[in-house]
Amino acid sequence: MHSLVKLFGCNRKAVQASRGANAAIALVKDHYPQHTEQRGYCAACSHSSLQCTQTRIICPKCSVHLCIGDCFKRYHA
Repeated sequence: MHSLVKLFGCNRKAVQASRGANAAIALVKDHYPQHTEQRGYCAACSHSSLQCTQTRIICPKCSVHLCIGDCFKRYHA
């Protein structure tokens, strides 16, 4: 334990990485749904011509429109 403290110090990110931090948490860091006035097609569910869903929710980190819930989760998985 002392050697880890010497190696990483008080750097919380480095300590979490040394423990094998959950990849899902690392992936979605800074990715959150945000409302916007501009509508756009959902990047997750509007790929086929049969379903084209417009939404006002975006992920500001990815700059894409996404339906809230499953689409947001699936896109970031």
